[in-house]
Amino acid sequence: MLSKRFLPIAVAAIIFSGYVFTACNKLDTTDLGSGLIPPVDNVSTFADTLPVNLTQGFFNDSSLVASGADFPLGTIGLSEDPVFGKTTSSIYAELKPNIYPFTYGNRDSINAAGGFDSVVLCLAYSGFYGDTTVPQRLEIRPVTSGDFPDTTAFPFSKRPSGLGPAIGSAVINPATLRNWTVFRNRKDSVRNQIRIRITDNAFLNALYNRDTTVTPGNNAFRSDSTWKLIYKGFGIITDSNYTGKKGLFYCNLINALTRLEVHYRIRNAGKTDTTFASFGFAQSVTGATRRSAYACNLKRTYTGAEINTPAADAAYLQAGPGTYTNVSIPGLRTLDNRIIHRAELFLEQVPGAQAVDTIFTSPNYLYMDLIDTGVNNFRPIPYDLNPDIAYPYYPGLTNFNIGYFGGFRRFKQDNSGRTINYYTFNISRYVQAIVTRKDSVRTFRVYAPFQLDYTKQLGIFGKENFYNAIAWGRVKLGAGNNVNYRMRLRIVYSKI
Repeated sequence: MLSKRFLPIAVAAIIFSGYVFTACNKLDTTDLGSGLIPPVDNVSTFADTLPVNLTQGFFNDSSLVASGADFPLGTIGLSEDPVFGKTTSSIYAELKPNIYPFTYGNRDSINAAGGFDSVVLCLAYSGFYGDTTVPQRLEIRPVTSGDFPDTTAFPFSKRPSGLGPAIGSAVINPATLRNWTVFRNRKDSVRNQIRIRITDNAFLNALYNRDTTVTPGNNAFRSDSTWKLIYKGFGIITDSNYTGKKGLFYCNLINALTRLEVHYRIRNAGKTDTTFASFGFAQSVTGATRRSAYACNLKRTYTGAEINTPAADAAYLQAGPGTYTNVSIPGLRTLDNRIIHRAELFLEQVPGAQAVDTIFTSPNYLYMDLIDTGVNNFRPIPYDLNPDIAYPYYPGLTNFNIGYFGGFRRFKQDNSGRTINYYTFNISRYVQAIVTRKDSVRTFRVYAPFQLDYTKQLGIFGKENFYNAIAWGRVKLGAGNNVNYRMRLRIVYSKI
C-alpha cells in the first residue's frame, strides 16, 4: 500500500472533492452575480490567455508550529526522490510523570537486577507519507544539553545541541502500525503506536534508582524541576544510513499514546502481577508541572537533486517548510477597461517517473498570496478569498471560501493519456479591481503551506493548521514557457 493518508488529510480530500462535484455554481459564478460565465463567442464575450513568468524560491526553516501538530519523522533519500532530494526529520520531546512526588509503588517486587520488565518509548502514529511497504530504523537518544526549555518554540532548523548515545532502537514497518499490539500481560493492547524499547542498562538502572523512595538526594521524581535537571528529554532520530528511505511517519505528541511506558511487576493480593506507569507529554502548565519541551528538526538537502539546478520550464513546490515560486503576470498592467467574468490561473503537474510520483504525491492544497512592499512582505489576495466579505476585511480560516478561490488538488489526463494533478486559482475580482480601480499589480507567491500567518501586519490568519500536514507533498509544475504543461492566466471578459 502506498502513500497512506491519515484522517485530517482524508477529510480535507473529501471536502475538496465536494467542492469540485457539488459546488460548480460557486466555481463558475461571475463577478456580476450568480449567473454562469457567458460563452466565449468573440462578439460580446472574449477570452485572452496571459503568459506568466516564474522565479523559484526556497523557504528558510524558521517556521514555528504548535505542539498539537502531526510531526514528521523519517527519511526520504536522494536516490528515492531524485527530483526533490533528501529529507530527514527527527522529533524531540520531554516526557514526564503527571504528578509529583512519584513512585512506582511496591518496589520490592521490581526486578532490581534489570530494573524493570521493560521500558518503551511510544509515539502516537497518525499516518505516513511515502511507501508504506519499506521499514525504517529509529533510535532514541537522551537530550544532554540545557538548551531545550519549555518556554521557547523551536523552528524546524533547530534542535537541542547535546544528545547522548543511543539507548534504544527499532526497525518500524509502517504497514503494520494499524495492527493491534498485545502487551506481555495479555490484558492490554494498542495500535497506531510506534514502540521503541530502551535497552541501555545504565539508563534503566538509573531510572530505577531515582524513584522517590530511594536515596532522596539523588532522585528525579520529587518535583518537576528536579526531573528536568536529570531527564531533559528524548530525541527520536531517524537513521538515514538505513536501507529504508522512502517516507515520513507522522506522530502526535499530545495524544495519550505518546508516552514513556515503564513496565514492572507488583504484588497484588499475594500474587505477582504486571502493570506499567506512563510518563506523558504535558501540553500545558498544571500546578507545579511545566509544559513539556518539544522540537521537530526537519532538514532538506537538495545537493545532487534536479531541484538544485531547476529546469527553466518548471516550478518546484515542496510542502512547507520547503519551496515556493513567485509568479509575475506583466500583461495585467496593460489591460484596458472591461468586465471580467473570470480570471483563472492554471497550474499543471509535469509528470516524472510514475513510480516516484505515485509514492511521493502532490500536496492536497496550494495557496497563493501577494508580495507586498511593506515591512512584512506578503499579504492575502483581496476580494477573492471570500466574495461575500467586503474588502479590506480579510476572512479568517473559518470562512475562507476555497470553493471559490481554488487551490485544491484536482486530476485530469494530459495529451498522452496519463493522469496528472492540476490546480486553479480564481482571481477574477482582483483583476477587475486592477482594471477599474487601478489597483497595484503585484507579484504572486504560490506555495503549499501547513499554516498561514498574517497576524503581524493584519491581525488575521493566526497560526492554525491548514489543508496540508507538515512536509506532506511535492509537485513539479510547468512554467509559463513549458510546451506541454504551461502555467497561464485565462481571462474571460466583455468589452465596454
